[in-house]
Amino acid sequence: MDLHETSIVCKDLLKNELRNTRVLVTIAMFVILSLLSIYSSSIIQLLMAESETSANIGYITSYLALLLLGPVFVIALSYDSVSREIESGTIRLIIPKIKRSSFIIGKFIGLNILFSLIVGIVFMIIYLYVAINTQTYMPLYPVLSWFLLTLYFGCFIGLCLNISALADNSSTALVLSFTALIILMIFSTGFKYEFLKYFTPTWYGYIGFDSIFNPKADMLQIFKSIGGMLFFITASLGSLISVMNRRDF
Repeated sequence: MDLHETSIVCKDLLKNELRNTRVLVTIAMFVILSLLSIYSSSIIQLLMAESETSANIGYITSYLALLLLGPVFVIALSYDSVSREIESGTIRLIIPKIKRSSFIIGKFIGLNILFSLIVGIVFMIIYLYVAINTQTYMPLYPVLSWFLLTLYFGCFIGLCLNISALADNSSTALVLSFTALIILMIFSTGFKYEFLKYFTPTWYGYIGFDSIFNPKADMLQIFKSIGGMLFFITASLGSLISVMNRRDF
């Protein structure tokens, strides 16, 4: 992998995506989601006694909403990142000029930066709302939430890129991505076998949430959450590089 080539791919992806209507709509939906979380948290606070939990309810509802709905947004933006290049034939013009590993890692980093910015916007809005309305300043909650959700989305970005690199067209990539998401969501519940949840990013995203907002939670859970999601990301990147090196474009 060449860092210069990787940075070129990353910058090119960000430049193109930020001018894409689909991306702008997704960003708008994230912002609307954060506003709805604020609204719902305001209602919940009226029903709760003054407590640390009630003060954090905006962060809690936003984290859970992004935990459940975020992967859908990831698929919406990532499913055709490679398959689109394959389908149009442009990948045959790109691959001879740069290393395949640089191409795919650049795509991954670019998408991760994009979603990191989106999640950052969401929690910045919520932080400002909480600070203005409650005079409570708790930067630890939005920072930890942003960090864990960035890792969480990174797991699904890696999954989508793997499927996108294997698929020959965008339609197939979309169907396979949503199929994989449904399977992972089912497995995260434990399904018939409890051990299956340990193989899903959703489970590690949830225990990260629990470690942040549950006062009685074991703080070691946050390290399990980070370690589990880093494992998924590392495995995805290794698989991506292997797939790209073996494919004949």
